[in-house]
Amino acid sequence: MKLRHLILFFAILSTNVLAAGFCTIGDEFTILDKEAFNRLSEKNYTSFSEGITPEELFPTAPNHFSAESTNLSETKYVYNETSSLLEAGPESSVALEAEEASRLLSSIGRTASEVGGAALEVLGPIGGAVAVGFWARDVAQAFEDESRTSYDRFATVMELVDWFGVLKLPQRSIDRHILINRWNNMAAGDHYSFTIHDDIVTRQDLRDKRHWASLAANQHKTIEAIVKSYASDVALKYQAYYQESVRAQTVLSNQLITTVDKELTKTLFFQLGINKDRNRLFSSDIRSVCQPEVDAVYALFSQQRSNSLTSASPSIRAAVNALSALQHCQNSVLEQMITKLDQLRSNNLSGLDRNSLTQLYVRTLNAKKKIAETADNHVRIISAKLQSLMRGEGLQLIDKLFDSGVIANTNDFFKEQASRYAVDEMARSLLYRPATARELSSKVLVLQASYQSCSRLGILGGDPNFRGCVEYTRVPAETRRFEPSQDEVVREIKVPVREHYYSIFNETLNILIQNGWNPETEEQWLEQQILSYSEHQRNIKQNVTTKAQVYRWLFDSRQQLGSDCIGEQSCAGWSASYLAKENLSRTSSLDDIARWLASYSGRGQYVHRKRVEQLDELIEPALESEWKATQGRQFYSYVYPNSFDIEKYAPFIASALQNSTLDVANLSGNALPLAKGIVKSHMAEALELSKQNGANWLHSQLGDFQRYMAIVHSQRTSVGRHVSEMQDNAPVLFSEILPAHILRYLISDLIPDSYDARLLSSIDALYNPSSELGQKITTLVSMSRMFNEVSNSGCESNFIAWKEALLAISKDPSLHWLSPISTWLNNVTYQQLTNQAIVEWGIMKQNELGQGIHCNML
Repeated sequence: MKLRHLILFFAILSTNVLAAGFCTIGDEFTILDKEAFNRLSEKNYTSFSEGITPEELFPTAPNHFSAESTNLSETKYVYNETSSLLEAGPESSVALEAEEASRLLSSIGRTASEVGGAALEVLGPIGGAVAVGFWARDVAQAFEDESRTSYDRFATVMELVDWFGVLKLPQRSIDRHILINRWNNMAAGDHYSFTIHDDIVTRQDLRDKRHWASLAANQHKTIEAIVKSYASDVALKYQAYYQESVRAQTVLSNQLITTVDKELTKTLFFQLGINKDRNRLFSSDIRSVCQPEVDAVYALFSQQRSNSLTSASPSIRAAVNALSALQHCQNSVLEQMITKLDQLRSNNLSGLDRNSLTQLYVRTLNAKKKIAETADNHVRIISAKLQSLMRGEGLQLIDKLFDSGVIANTNDFFKEQASRYAVDEMARSLLYRPATARELSSKVLVLQASYQSCSRLGILGGDPNFRGCVEYTRVPAETRRFEPSQDEVVREIKVPVREHYYSIFNETLNILIQNGWNPETEEQWLEQQILSYSEHQRNIKQNVTTKAQVYRWLFDSRQQLGSDCIGEQSCAGWSASYLAKENLSRTSSLDDIARWLASYSGRGQYVHRKRVEQLDELIEPALESEWKATQGRQFYSYVYPNSFDIEKYAPFIASALQNSTLDVANLSGNALPLAKGIVKSHMAEALELSKQNGANWLHSQLGDFQRYMAIVHSQRTSVGRHVSEMQDNAPVLFSEILPAHILRYLISDLIPDSYDARLLSSIDALYNPSSELGQKITTLVSMSRMFNEVSNSGCESNFIAWKEALLAISKDPSLHWLSPISTWLNNVTYQQLTNQAIVEWGIMKQNELGQGIHCNML
């Protein structure tokens, strides 16, 4: 265990913090490259770690104060014993009045009103130093035990991650909205990959077999792209779950560490309380303990300022009385503080001897270590389980894709179409004619028809003079079956093998885990969607244009053709009766028109020559453009194997492009950046609309564009991590760790000049009279004996000497690590300096009025 902590220490300590940087608003829908992501990750992790950095893991004595409740009652299903220990608190050793409880509560950074309860209820019991130390140990042990058995309470780790929702993690809802629901829809079969071209028409066009072989090859590319997208989508889902787990363990460990810190602070503040006017006052009260006396001084001179210049000034006696009262209060506080401090370092403070204080600090620190280690182990275990589930779920979706039949059916269709062409090709080669419909369907050519052959000669009709064939035998037809394996093109059309795509999925997932998302790859993917969409729109537009030209030259009148027919005697059209006889109309397909034109018998008629020439020139390009448009509609993902059909599966984006000022048929070149801007801005708009319309609406309107948006979101909402030179090969996904202000306890005894060593050294210094701190305390105690209480008639005290002694202790580095003792002493020092400043101000004001105080209150 220590070795792992040592590795963690060097990994964190060697971090080179990069200059903080973040994307501007205009770049908010851009995937970050590794360098930019690392910079953002550094920034996010520093924020997640509450400003603690690897360079200074313990810049000050750690204090974990929180204005929020540390009650974990909502976690009782998993952390029942831990929650019960927090609710009960340590064994109480004292009883407080409600007013005292309120003041002590304020000293530890909270008020009853903030948490909506009575002060005594909110404050909880006040245990002795020994009791608090043992209680902190028990809390940490219960947390470890219940974390270890938490998996037993759930069927899967996913249920445990879902249970973390009881902690009300603020990021959880939006993450699930953007990252997780999409995969859940896909896993349920709601994705174009499960219905991809299941609407393929059975139109048997005799296209070149190489065309179908090309589509079949593109099918492999399409499945590869789909499987890679599965890897990306499932990684987004489980990375989000992992982030939830890190945040949840952070919340739990933060609350536990805050609670044990609070109990330590509460106990020490209670032990170091002072008295005034029969009230027990605690650390936060000390700053204002002499406020009535301060108010009296201000009132005395404020009254003088409000009167006219001729009004009588405060008498010397009144001024001395007010200032002496303030100094009396000041000295009383100081005397009690010095007494407490002297008793503490002399082992004379009841309930807080050296052994008790040491145990309190050490057991509390050890509890923090165990809490941090438990949370860290929990995160690691959850990470491993989530990654295993992630792989399994991705492979299950590939199985579902193959088991749906869509891949085999499409492949069979392509092979069938290529085979039909090959059969026709074979018929033309052997029989010098096209294959019949039956031959195309059966894949069998009839080379020689079946016939009857005479198998026995004999007498016919009983007349010996007539001999002939008396028995016939049917000779079967000579046929040749088309064998796909013997055609070099058709035999290359092979059914995709799912195991091959398992490998692609696993390889892609490994790369994602190691390197994260590649911005160049993702930007190219985004651009390719736009370019494929634009090419498809261009083919549709071209089809409309060329088809209209064919119809124009076939059906328009000579007058409608206008200048194209002026002076042309060979431009006459066909009569309506002829067209009707040939079943030709404006609803006829180009194929129908092509067949008519191929068999048209009137080519020798001069009056139609111009039109026939134009139709001969137009029909092939028109058929080709129609095929391209039809092919895009029917086989979009195979024509554009790395693209999905935006019109079908991202209608919100398609509508935005159609309604823009851009020519959707020409989105390349300078138009591409503008089109990308439209796509990205409408991703943001769709995300905003989905808050009302729901996650399913987002999935149905953005299609695979949601994945791009999810990657952007995942990068920017990561809790972050530190990337040191030693960690260049560290994975990007599932690499986030608990924040530094928690993890630092795992290595608090390993780092140079460690916190553990400083703490123990500071305790030794407090109790060692010969230490630098001990000598300063001795000087302060000695100085305090030189002062007498200031009377109403005298003001002979000299503050300067013991002020210096007081400041020397407050600034001592050893005391710095003994929080909250240092906080208590700092509050006393603040009170002494501010009150003395008011005394000096009062003397100065009285002297300005010509009635000087002729004694030294400075």
